[in-house]
Amino acid sequence: GNNKAAEHAKGSHYLLLNNDTILDPDALQIILDYYIQTPDAGAVTPRLLNEDGSIQIQGSSLGAFRFKSDQIKSVPFICGACLLISKELYEKVGGLDENVFFYNEDIILCKSILKLNKKIYHVPTARVTHFGGLSTKTRAMKSIIEGYRGSLYISRKFYFLPLHYLFRVLLLVDLLPKIIFYTLLSIVNRKKVEQLKAYVIILKINITGEFPK
Repeated sequence: GNNKAAEHAKGSHYLLLNNDTILDPDALQIILDYYIQTPDAGAVTPRLLNEDGSIQIQGSSLGAFRFKSDQIKSVPFICGACLLISKELYEKVGGLDENVFFYNEDIILCKSILKLNKKIYHVPTARVTHFGGLSTKTRAMKSIIEGYRGSLYISRKFYFLPLHYLFRVLLLVDLLPKIIFYTLLSIVNRKKVEQLKAYVIILKINITGEFPK
């Protein structure tokens, strides 16, 4: 959808913005000013807040310190809930990768930006509330499946082949206990059958390689 919109957009910069967000009045101006004033900026994000006003961490909890800091930080990843990028750079990286659907497209975009020696900045003085997960609540299992499929695609696209296969082995280690757990749980709780089916589908995707190459 963002790629379709980009075909008609006429501005010099694009803002990828989720529909479950509320922007502080000056948030957009702050990140736009910073982008324009920073030559090596590839993408810029504001501080994301949860509904209760707490700081929302973008990406792994290992990098939480970057998003809790009140200083502008160069970061390896930002989520696509609110992401500012120039039109020129968006077109250069080919927009959002349409080989993935639900999650991971922001990871791919960030990796593509970094490969071009541009930086990604978190600007905490701009604030946006992101409610999170509202678009996927009604299709949670489908989202989980596509999330795993996207992870496999990323490992194949950006990493050496041995690391990709190592990731698939580690994924097996992650999936098998889940399948056993939900198999047993579904015997006493039929509502858990959907989770079991989802993880079985993910296992099949991992073994057969049914993801974009």
